[in-house]
Amino acid sequence: MTTAGGRDAGGFTLIEMMVVLVVMGLLLALVFPHLGGSHRSLAAAAHDIGAELRLVRDEAIYRGRPTRFFARATEFGSSEDRRPHHVPPGMMLTVSIDRAGSAGSSGGIRFFPDGSSSGGRVVVTSGREALSVSVNWIDGDVSIAAEPPASRN
Repeated sequence: MTTAGGRDAGGFTLIEMMVVLVVMGLLLALVFPHLGGSHRSLAAAAHDIGAELRLVRDEAIYRGRPTRFFARATEFGSSEDRRPHHVPPGMMLTVSIDRAGSAGSSGGIRFFPDGSSSGGRVVVTSGREALSVSVNWIDGDVSIAAEPPASRN
């Protein structure tokens, strides 16, 4: 850009600045979702499992008969639905289905018409991180918490 006297004023035009900002915005949009992605997807998987557990409990109350939530190594869902949900690649599920806490890679948690359940928990593991989705056997309440490293199998 030149001034009225024919000298170069130095600096950038508004269009050049806009192009740089657009390019930076696109780069941030591509990079930002991948920062801390494993923890977010682990939390999302745990919340999906918690939501499905609550839905299965609601089905048992609504239908007036016991309903079972199932979980296997990489899938979970309602025994009534027959369409399993899958956890993202690299994640595993471990289920404890009785009050004694015996764990396995597959199992089920039963919900009863009064809202109670057989109790248990589903542990979602991704690498070194794990979240526990627990079901209270008395009232069927679902909670999510970080799984301590010492208690993992």
